[in-house]
Amino acid sequence: MFAALAIFSLLVLTFIAIKVLSFRKKKKNAQHTGLKPLSNVRVFLRDLKGVRAVISANSCQIFCELLSASLKKYISSVYEFSTDGMTSDEIIDRLMSDPQNDWTEIGFLAEIFKITDSVRFSGRQLSVNQQRGLYKKSCRIVRHIEKNKQTKV
Repeated sequence: MFAALAIFSLLVLTFIAIKVLSFRKKKKNAQHTGLKPLSNVRVFLRDLKGVRAVISANSCQIFCELLSASLKKYISSVYEFSTDGMTSDEIIDRLMSDPQNDWTEIGFLAEIFKITDSVRFSGRQLSVNQQRGLYKKSCRIVRHIEKNKQTKV
């Protein structure tokens, strides 16, 4: 059972690594061909398709790791600071330190990070329905952030 889960995890991580490398290559090629790279929200939603593919009772931890990584990548691109090596709490603190950021958005992000961290670090399990709910909440908050960004401009 553990071996099957380890192999599945390895396959998922390999798939994600290939997708990331492919995206970087496409982005680099787009710069040379004059094509406009994907917007932050489109990149995030594309990443979430891979996250959605892992929703199941047996892969709760993988789902949360992928969702957390996707959110951190999105936050890094939208708020223009590196989230590499930062904990979820440090990211939320950094976002809250800027008075221009919407506290509602930050609250929802904090809630999502709290749940994903509890799964990743304390072994909490989420049902498939809870994973789907977390997935949908992530999509809603990102769309809300994008909508607020457009109204600020």
